[in-house]
Amino acid sequence: MADQYTVSSKNDFEKINSYLFKGKSTALMSNWVSEQPIYDLNKRDELKLLTVGRLEKQKNIEKIIRDFKNTAFEIDVIGEGSDKEFLEKLAEKNNVKVNFLGTIDNDKVLSFYKNYKYYLSSSIYEGNPKTILEAMSSGCIVLALKNPNIEEIIIHNHNGFLVKNDELSFLKMIDEIAKHENIEDISRNAISYVKKNNNLDDLVEAEYKSMIKLKK
Repeated sequence: MADQYTVSSKNDFEKINSYLFKGKSTALMSNWVSEQPIYDLNKRDELKLLTVGRLEKQKNIEKIIRDFKNTAFEIDVIGEGSDKEFLEKLAEKNNVKVNFLGTIDNDKVLSFYKNYKYYLSSSIYEGNPKTILEAMSSGCIVLALKNPNIEEIIIHNHNGFLVKNDELSFLKMIDEIAKHENIEDISRNAISYVKKNNNLDDLVEAEYKSMIKLKK
């Protein structure tokens, strides 16, 4: 048995303490994100959307494709997986320009975010998703499918936007955001959130303190 069980979200932490590892030593450690240089939000591409993740059912990328059918939006997808052929055919069927960029080294992925105004996450479930945190750290406007763990990170209309799993919900949300008078504030709030909650030095210190407690 392990000396301590570690999870990255409050929702998962509460679950393992209530059911799985009740009475065991557990710790909550969020993912860390390196600080990124910030580029002017208004100079970024508004019609190109970015999503990063495995091309598998859980990531639900088909929703993004369906939501932007027959529009001028272009979707860049970073990742590989067993659903690639299905998604390629779906994009063609729905008249959506989708660029499947494959697997890219993390250091290079970090340089992508600054080019996009919008980052989309359509995952059905997540832990403490590092790609969302990286996008926020880079000042992207994040639109994420609503689920308990995502709601720990995204405060709707403050540091990002929560999207319901309804037809065309991503497209409708972007239409709403286009009317937003202070969208730069959302970007700044996202950057501030990650600096406060996902700083590497702070998380290393927290993990060190957690390990010290185990020895007592």
